[in-house]
Amino acid sequence: IIDWYIFLSQKEDGITAAAEELGLPADCEWLGYPIVDWKEDLKTHAAQLSIKAKQKEIEALDNRVNKLVSPDQRREMELKALQEILKD
Repeated sequence: IIDWYIFLSQKEDGITAAAEELGLPADCEWLGYPIVDWKEDLKTHAAQLSIKAKQKEIEALDNRVNKLVSPDQRREMELKALQEILKD
């Protein structure tokens, strides 16, 4: 993702500089789509990867907690959490 983002940034900078020197409007596109859109897509993909990594981390922690806590304790914890939500 980083390499693609660098590539697109350099391409955008190059197009902008060349257009400015030539006195032409900068048409910052790649493969028919605006480079800005490509970069936003890459940012979205990076955020999705980060979320997936955090979800895996949470699952691992949840598994560890499940090993330490009995089912009755777990139910009690869930009930308390639900009561807190309902208070708000």
